[in-house]
Amino acid sequence: SFVSTGDSSDLVLNQLAVTGAIDVTTDDVTVDADFADVTLVNATGIQFANTSNVEGALTATASTGDITDATGASLTVTGLATLTASGNTITLGDQGGDTTNFGSLDVTATTVSITEDSATVLAGVSATTLNLTSAAGITDTGTVSVSGTATLQSGGASAIALDVGTNNFGTVVIGGSTTTNVTLVDADGIILGGMDRSEEHTSELQSPCNLVC
Repeated sequence: SFVSTGDSSDLVLNQLAVTGAIDVTTDDVTVDADFADVTLVNATGIQFANTSNVEGALTATASTGDITDATGASLTVTGLATLTASGNTITLGDQGGDTTNFGSLDVTATTVSITEDSATVLAGVSATTLNLTSAAGITDTGTVSVSGTATLQSGGASAIALDVGTNNFGTVVIGGSTTTNVTLVDADGIILGGMDRSEEHTSELQSPCNLVC
């Protein structure tokens, strides 16, 4: 466990060689806007376990492995979570009892599979495959680039709006009967691999090239 309790006391752990689980906490002892950030660089993979609560931003890099969480783990990042597992995978929130909440997400991996227990804001994605399930809406503030299939499911009748002009998808699958409004913008062509139409959907697709359904 790594804990910082001072105001603006960042945790910088950029030369780790941990083979077990990791949990990190920053706890600002006064109520102000100076939140502490966490930087993790591990020589292998990163597995979050127990409770990790970062009041600022989290930058986590798995140099030669995957980024995962243990069963029942809680991972909360108030700010931007930048997760990098180049050549490997990121899998978070996929098991019973897991709790995952992020202010926003910037992820890089081959396959990214994340289930978030709140609304999801994508600040950036670079992946071959994206499986994203959100308890509320899914939006973007940066480029979402998925060369293979992006499977998106929002919750609570919330919208999916990925409308940054530089987005680039291979195939998009919209899952879940509660997703109502879907907006997708792609820099070139979009292939719709499927959409659950058991409820009424409103869809807006923008592409300068082909839309293939």
